Amino acid sequence: MIQTNLLKNSSSFNGWNHYRINLNADQSAPDGTNSAFQITPTYTIGQHFLSTEGVDAGNVLSIFVQNSRYNLFGLGQGILGTSCAIFDLENHIVKSVEGGTALIEPLGLGWSRVAFISNNISSEYYIWPNGNLGNYSGGSPINIWGPQLETGSKPTSYAPFILV
Repeated sequence: MIQTNLLKNSSSFNGWNHYRINLNADQSAPDGTNSAFQITPTYTIGQHFLSTEGVDAGNVLSIFVQNSRYNLFGLGQGILGTSCAIFDLENHIVKSVEGGTALIEPLGLGWSRVAFISNNISSEYYIWPNGNLGNYSGGSPINIWGPQLETGSKPTSYAPFILV
């Protein structure tokens, strides 16, 4: 099987929609490089998210996340994330899932890889650093690295998007 990441700019987040957040580069990543990003909310109350479209549709969305004071983290797809999974990063469990299945794998040093395997194929994808669509009060940063979209039944090892 040929491994393909369908998310454009998965290693830089260039061209992604940043809603009420700042992204800071050069954070320590799980692969030992300084290629992770820190998400910092720019508002203390309200939604915060990253969103993008894939170069093609897929159903397996995964990303590496480093635990912070948020403890919850969300992945979704479709219009405003109509299918989604919410992860409890502190306890390493899937808190809720709608429209598919989800996995969380603890990796050490506060990092986990989370994945949402949707029952549907879509080209719109969302990342919520607070774990849900709703309004919340927050402000602490969280580190992310290696978003990947592919088709299948589970995530494969991370491969940055490469334009072919």
